[in-house]
Amino acid sequence: MSETTRVVVPYESMDPLAIGATDDESKKHRDTLEVDVPTASLLAVVQPDEPGPVGDPTEAARAALAEPVNGPTFAELLDGRRSVAVVIDNQFRPTPSSKLLPPVLDAIEAAGITDVRVICANGKVFPMSDSDIEQKIGRENLDRMERLGIPFFQNEPRNAES
Repeated sequence: MSETTRVVVPYESMDPLAIGATDDESKKHRDTLEVDVPTASLLAVVQPDEPGPVGDPTEAARAALAEPVNGPTFAELLDGRRSVAVVIDNQFRPTPSSKLLPPVLDAIEAAGITDVRVICANGKVFPMSDSDIEQKIGRENLDRMERLGIPFFQNEPRNAES
């Protein structure tokens, strides 16, 4: 019998019906998959050195906008601009848009830019329902967008006119 090496592969999945990056830990599943690989066939086990989760995504985003690893700050990018389009992903991506938008909207508002749009990059995926939009963007952000006159757009891939 040939020798084998046990490889442990960590993984995480999310309930497919959860919209965006839910705070409900019960919707997330973390586990490991153990696989025995013939040692003669194994060249290497390469696993990413992933950082741990950030404690507060909103404050982490605020810090990243103010102090990027490289390049100008978000405020510098906004300086002198008259219009901005903020693009978010769709309901099937676990990005916590509701937590990332506040510092983005703060910076845009501080820059005095009033011609602003939030756009969902949903490609060929059906558009989000009103409930999906509220879960993805967050009620507070939607109220703020309405107060500031910031519209939300998404395409309807089944409608060539949209």
